[in-house]
Amino acid sequence: MLQRIQKELLIALSKTGKLKIRGMPRIMVYLFLITLVFSMWLFLYAWCENWKSTGKPDLVTLISFIACITSLSFMGAVGFFGKALIDKDNDGIPDEWEDKMGGNNNETRN
Repeated sequence: MLQRIQKELLIALSKTGKLKIRGMPRIMVYLFLITLVFSMWLFLYAWCENWKSTGKPDLVTLISFIACITSLSFMGAVGFFGKALIDKDNDGIPDEWEDKMGGNNNETRN
């Protein structure tokens, strides 16, 4: 099981070089993902500590947490965040911001 997770992580990391997000927006995506993973790890750690101290797992809380992170609204927010930072012309400014501000629309954009 651990080897499969490691394999999936390596595949995901190999695809990050193909992202169309460059510069500071890419750093923002990485910071968002790091914060998200850290928050999940912190919740699971606290849940395990609570289980250890009380002797009973709080399954209702765990199921609620899993339902929250797999909900459509959560996935939609993550997708919206990622889409908002795409920079197809590689000038370091997200395309959505350029469109709203009437900025640089290079020919390389599709």
